[in-house]
Amino acid sequence: IAITLSIMHKKASNVNWDSYNHQGVCTAAIVLWIVFIIMVFASVFTVCTQVFDIIECYTIPEKTILEYLKHLMNTASN
Repeated sequence: IAITLSIMHKKASNVNWDSYNHQGVCTAAIVLWIVFIIMVFASVFTVCTQVFDIIECYTIPEKTILEYLKHLMNTASN
């Protein structure tokens, strides 16, 4: 998506903003920027969440084992 974003950004920067002939290029560039920003925030959130999970499993491994055993007991009782 970064390559497409850079191509559309270059096309949008070369457009004469007073004409309506290239309105689709500008709209596409704006939409791609919004999608790119949303993807960046989502990936940062995911990375932070996973880092906290890894730290938790490293510092408190017993908790992970207990959660796994509880899960096994719940599936065995069903």
